[in-house]
Amino acid sequence: MRRYKINSDSLGFTRMVELNRELTNRFTSIQEKLSEKEKLCEKYQSQIQTLRAAVTNLYLQMQRTENTPPDAIEKLKKENDALETQILNYELEIAEWKRKYHEMESLIGPFKEQLETYRAECKILEAEKGEVQQSMRELSLQYAASLGHQNQKQKIHYMVKLKEQNMELKETVHNLKKTIEKLRKDGTNARSKSSVTFTATVNKGKEYIGHGLSSVHKKVPI
Repeated sequence: MRRYKINSDSLGFTRMVELNRELTNRFTSIQEKLSEKEKLCEKYQSQIQTLRAAVTNLYLQMQRTENTPPDAIEKLKKENDALETQILNYELEIAEWKRKYHEMESLIGPFKEQLETYRAECKILEAEKGEVQQSMRELSLQYAASLGHQNQKQKIHYMVKLKEQNMELKETVHNLKKTIEKLRKDGTNARSKSSVTFTATVNKGKEYIGHGLSSVHKKVPI
């Protein structure tokens, strides 16, 4: 029974590592998008400077052409108005992108801090996982040795216990799946709720691994 419990603990740890990888990829994607928006803002700023220079040139042309026909002056005024409108639109768009940038920064801040904490917890769990795997190998050898010395009645009894353990394992896997699904759902929000969810999950994973480690040193029921 202990061996199968350890297997379920290892499965839970593996799922946590997969979730950590998924969150890291998502965080990297957000950073890349922010970088793209910053470059876009720089591009708009450059275009605004170019447009303002064009507006200045138009004013200079108008001042230098006192004898310019009325229709030419009207054309220049329209071009000037169009350029001013374009500049205003660019400035509004830049302001909107800056707002989005700061909004995303506020989301990433706590998320990044939580992710770093989560990674540190995973390193601890990885070390514990090595101990669990070693204990699992030892238990496998013990089971193999004990089965070789059992009579038929003992083997039947063992099979009954094995079926009970199998049911227990299925229930554990089901609970783990529910936990992972909840994590994925909560993770999409990327807000303060994610911090509570991730911390609870890490503690849950440590609970699983810790229980497996303590169980390893107990006598294995045959």
